[in-house]
Amino acid sequence: MICGKCSCEKKNVHISHSYQTSTGLVQVVNIPALTCDCETTIPQSVLMEIQAYFEKSQQSGVHQIQFEDL
Repeated sequence: MICGKCSCEKKNVHISHSYQTSTGLVQVVNIPALTCDCETTIPQSVLMEIQAYFEKSQQSGVHQIQFEDL
């Protein structure tokens, strides 16, 4: 179980998510995540990698990036 609310097995998926930063909007695609019947969760280690990218990135405006390229 992933959430404690359902009896569904967790499944690995890849999702896209848009993040608003102080310098623009970033869409990250192919983010590894876990899903069940109730919710989709991005692991904390993945969120930390995304946050580290935002902290070092100098890009501004709207752009899209593959998770693998972080």
